[in-house]
Amino acid sequence: ISGALRNATDNDPIVGATVVLNRGQSGSSVDQVGQRTTDSNGGFSFTALPAGTYSLLANPEGFGDCRRTAIAIADGIDRIQDLTCSRIGQIRVVLTWGSEPEDLDAHLTGPNASDDGRFHVYWPNGSRGSTDVAPFSKLVENLCFR
Repeated sequence: ISGALRNATDNDPIVGATVVLNRGQSGSSVDQVGQRTTDSNGGFSFTALPAGTYSLLANPEGFGDCRRTAIAIADGIDRIQDLTCSRIGQIRVVLTWGSEPEDLDAHLTGPNASDDGRFHVYWPNGSRGSTDVAPFSKLVENLCFR
């Protein structure tokens, strides 16, 4: 299992953080396999793992917990499992899909403190929101290539 630890806002690598590998689906540290410190590219790698199910956990300073659970490993199969972390006090939702379906829409709604109503931001073809004014929520297209 290898990958990179990245900042959800700008996709920059998170350097010098500890990534923990655990046995099992839940991400609990009860059955820890090992830990690695991310390199200058945010990279980490766990090699020669027996077949089984694993979970990754990172908690870099200034960020919330980053988890990837239920990683199934077969003998001799490499898995790239990047972790994307949001800063404390921020939430980021990342949608990833293949060729089917070709198009998905994203909608975010919640309470609007300024008028006791609700806000609604949506993408594509709609109000994407803003991070400068209420509701301080914005949907963006972000293409990341590795």
